[in-house]
Amino acid sequence: MADDLEDSGQWRHSVETRLGSLEARVEQEAGLRAAMDRDMGDLKAGFRVQLKLIEAISRTQSEHTAQLRELRQDVQGLREGQQGLRQDVQSLREGQQSLREDMQDLREKVLVGVELINHKLDRLVTGET
Repeated sequence: MADDLEDSGQWRHSVETRLGSLEARVEQEAGLRAAMDRDMGDLKAGFRVQLKLIEAISRTQSEHTAQLRELRQDVQGLREGQQGLRQDVQSLREGQQSLREDMQDLREKVLVGVELINHKLDRLVTGET
């Protein structure tokens, strides 16, 4: 019976040692799981920040796209306006050239008229009819 008690004591010591080891391991793993939970919380918080940043970038990009579209339309309008101005300038140049030609014709007619008047005055002064 003494052997049974000794075996029982050894067994109990072995079980207590193993149980202590398991308890220590469970505590260690619980600590690791808690650390993992904190790390996951930190990662989630970081991802939320990144998501907000991406959303802000997306909004900014949309705003910039709208502004670029508006600027392109403005540039197109300016190009069309510039083309209209070029046509108007060309019309003015053509009109100016036409006026020059008309003035030249008028000068020639005035000169002819003045010469005719001078000739008639000369004839009146000299007594010719």
